[in-house]
Amino acid sequence: MKNTIIQSAFIIITISLSACGQAESPQAENRQEMAEFYIAAFETLLAEDSGLNEGMEYLIIDFEELPAADGGPTGNAATEPQTAEESGEKPGPEVIAEVLVYFEDTYGVETREGDMQTIEQEGMMDEETMTIDGILLTIEDVRFTSKTEAIMEGTKFKGGLGAIGLRMELKERESTWSVEQTEMLWVS
Repeated sequence: MKNTIIQSAFIIITISLSACGQAESPQAENRQEMAEFYIAAFETLLAEDSGLNEGMEYLIIDFEELPAADGGPTGNAATEPQTAEESGEKPGPEVIAEVLVYFEDTYGVETREGDMQTIEQEGMMDEETMTIDGILLTIEDVRFTSKTEAIMEGTKFKGGLGAIGLRMELKERESTWSVEQTEMLWVS
């Protein structure tokens, strides 16, 4: 009797463990979906006012203000939109790495995580012209209005007289995020 119970427990544990490795985990699926979400937004920012991209030597992407990789809407998102600030943290390292690799492969320039403070600390700003040799992309606000819709505001910075602010409406259709509509908020 005792051996039967032990054997049954062993079989159940073995089946459970082998089943875990067969399908992609929800976290991995969510991680890929969140990377695509950010890629769609950053691509839209980079494409807007493409003249700023001329001679781009590097791309710096600011992830500090973004919702977590397992973020997105919680609760009843249709009535309680969640901001990036409410989600509490930036995306996980896997999401960040996937986004950075995408842009480096797509544009063939060094792409890394950073912000305006990084640019200043590393002396990347030409003090005379107030420009950088690359582009800084930042998402400043994310508000999920439902599980499949979000509104973002972001900036693209080349210099004091070469920057834009953009509002984007994103929608998910068939597990793919895309920017449906944009609105220019400001230009410098």
